[in-house]
Amino acid sequence: MSFLFPLFLVGAAAVAVPIVLHLMRRERMPRLPFSDLRFLRRTTTVHARRRRLRELLLLALRVTALLLLTVAFARPYLDSTAPADQPASIVVLDRSASMGAPQTFADAQALAVRAIAEAPSNHLVGIVVFDLVAEVAHDLTADRRSAQSVATAVEPGRTGTRFATGLATAVDLMGPRQGRIVLVTDRQATGWSLETMANIPTGVEVEVKTVTPVRDNLAVTSVEVTASGVKAVLLNTGPPRPVAVTATRRGQSRFTTAELPPGTTVVDIDLAVGPAETDSGTAAGLVTVSVEDPNGLPADNQRTVRLDTETAGSIRIGLIGEGERAASGAFFLERALKAGEDDAGFVVEFLDPDALASEDLSERGVLAVMDTAGLHRRGRAAIARFVVAGGGLLVLGGPRVDPALVADVLGAEESLEFAADDSSSPVSLSVTNGRHPVFLRLGGLVDSLRQVRVRDAVRIVETPPMQVLARFDTGRAALVEVPTGLGRVLVFASDLNNEWNDFPRQPAFVPFVRELMTYLAADRITTANEGQDDEVNLDPAESLLTPETPEAFAAHIVTSERPPAGGSEASRTLDAEELEATQSYWWFALLALGVVLVAESAIGRRAV
Repeated sequence: MSFLFPLFLVGAAAVAVPIVLHLMRRERMPRLPFSDLRFLRRTTTVHARRRRLRELLLLALRVTALLLLTVAFARPYLDSTAPADQPASIVVLDRSASMGAPQTFADAQALAVRAIAEAPSNHLVGIVVFDLVAEVAHDLTADRRSAQSVATAVEPGRTGTRFATGLATAVDLMGPRQGRIVLVTDRQATGWSLETMANIPTGVEVEVKTVTPVRDNLAVTSVEVTASGVKAVLLNTGPPRPVAVTATRRGQSRFTTAELPPGTTVVDIDLAVGPAETDSGTAAGLVTVSVEDPNGLPADNQRTVRLDTETAGSIRIGLIGEGERAASGAFFLERALKAGEDDAGFVVEFLDPDALASEDLSERGVLAVMDTAGLHRRGRAAIARFVVAGGGLLVLGGPRVDPALVADVLGAEESLEFAADDSSSPVSLSVTNGRHPVFLRLGGLVDSLRQVRVRDAVRIVETPPMQVLARFDTGRAALVEVPTGLGRVLVFASDLNNEWNDFPRQPAFVPFVRELMTYLAADRITTANEGQDDEVNLDPAESLLTPETPEAFAAHIVTSERPPAGGSEASRTLDAEELEATQSYWWFALLALGVVLVAESAIGRRAV
């Protein structure tokens, strides 16, 4: 049993009060001489014993009531974390799009189930699943059947591969234990970006179990809309074969057949780009090219592009924060987005951090993190999945944002890192990339950004391939773009609510905010038609199924010293809050307290 607020347990000392009062109020009857007690001794003794028992029962009830009240305020919960000294075996299952072929993923699940069964008898077992992001599918447990049932229920994803993220999450789950990590994957060569390494602590062994990737796969890797029609680039990884290609816009479809040799082929499709007379639900301005490939990867069978000549409706923006606190922290940001009546409309919604894990974030174009209070682990994972699937994310520094939790949103590769503010506060802004889309349409207003006076900001650690768009006059990064999955992430080192700077009072504030959100939503294909799912294109690199050699794959996995256990204090606190919120044992303590008080009242009345 653990407690969320253990300091309240100090209140248990209050049980001494009724005990002391009981001892002080004990009646000490004087001995009186009496002529003959033969007829009174038995009755008097029985009455005195009953009274003493009743008083002791009342004392016990009052002490219990105080203890239950203390426990309720301390917020108890059962911490299912396994003992830190027990070894573990963790299966890391690759669920990226390259694993999506039916037989390939079935083979991977079979290997995962077998790895759990073959784990040493003294090992705990756990499951981590990953694509561009990773999550713990099953915490460490001794119940192997439960873990195996989770492994068989995992479904392949529709995004790319990031091995370092999956292994880092497994290391975090392993904690200070020794054991082994079993990676089940197709060893896709594109899963390692640049010189990325996976740091495995000493005492942990990594075993790679490889499934054979699908050999014959068709993929739509590129679509271009011209005045004469649609040009699609198709990739065939198998032998020559005929294929039917379909281009669809506004319910109007055109079909063509082509003989595809191995490699890439450009296919022309005669699809008019003028207005269509029928509309069966496909969004205006969207062209989708698809092929049928039942035995290949389902995620790369189609690709959607938006025509520049048409708009796709309003941009839905989710501002993440708790209740009135969020509304007060986003006052100026919300007003800037609601200003004006131009074509780029914005629909602003507030999202409670506690509900992020159950929200359908795919309906939003942009999420803005402006308050991390209550942002639990599952909520952070939901944001990460939204970004890698093509969503836009704006991260704001400010008094309501914990940098450690924000960095955790973007995965385990430390693509975003904050450091302590070890220099004087910056005083003004300076644009370093005026050709970036955020600034390009601001025109002469770009120069007015120098008028912004900043009193405080977080310090962003500049790491490649991060792109710095603006700096403070001290040289520190003020606005950066962090490449993450298929989406776009912009990080502003200060706030947008007139607390750490005077930006909201400057003439460039409203157009800057609107251009910021428009840019972040540009890669999110949304529609004005309600009830239609968003389309997300797969990174063409994921269709390149060539596996890395075992030697080259192993070269990316290095042994290092163990990181500090437990992560950041803020992260541990939020995880404990999330666990306690799912159990809510304090309600049972209050219910028991009510029963005890009723019983004490009933017995107390009888004693009067």
